[in-house]
Order: sequence, then C-alpha cells, then structure tokens
Amino acid sequence: MTASHLFIYGSLAPGAPNEHILAPLGGTWQRGSITGSLDEHGWGAGMGFPGFRPTGDDTIDGWLLRSEALDGAWGELDEFEGAEYRRVEVDCQLDDGSRVRTWVYSLA
Repeated sequence: MTASHLFIYGSLAPGAPNEHILAPLGGTWQRGSITGSLDEHGWGAGMGFPGFRPTGDDTIDGWLLRSEALDGAWGELDEFEGAEYRRVEVDCQLDDGSRVRTWVYSLA
C-alpha cells in the first residue's frame, strides 16, 4: 500500500530540522534503504541534505514512515517540498530484510 508509506532520507527524518512537519501524522518508523543517487541540488542541499535521484546504484539509507494519515497529507507535503521535488515510487529494503513499495521525494 504505497499511499501510506513515505521514505525519508533528509530534513524530514527523525532528529532532523524539519521532523516537525511529519510528527502530527503519527505512524511508525523503520530503518531502510533505497537505490539511486544523491545530488547537491534542491533546497535541502544548503542544509546538508542533498536531493535524491532514482538513477544510479548507490544505497541511500533513511527511514520508512508508515502512516494512514499520509493519505490526507500529500497536498501539504508536496507544497512543502516545492517545485524542485516530485514524488516517485521506489522499492525500499527494510532492515528486517523485507521490501515495500513506497513514495519518496526526488529532484524534479
């Protein structure tokens, strides 16, 4: 169920500067990784958080958020990320060995 999953690799992650954006959604967090590349572009790069691109074969470590509240939050999250980013679907490898299809914000 992709709609209730979001992979976080940057400023929205637990302990990162923008974690307060996702905090009201509740849900559960699990460590995981996706495949692609990080690029020093996008508004997050200036904060030390390069943007994701779904091309490349680097392992990008981060967090998977599972929350039913994401269904009603996509508009707000898309606006927060802005025109520099777009939501794309990727496969996430979780630390327990399972895989899940998830959304992630990628450089546009």
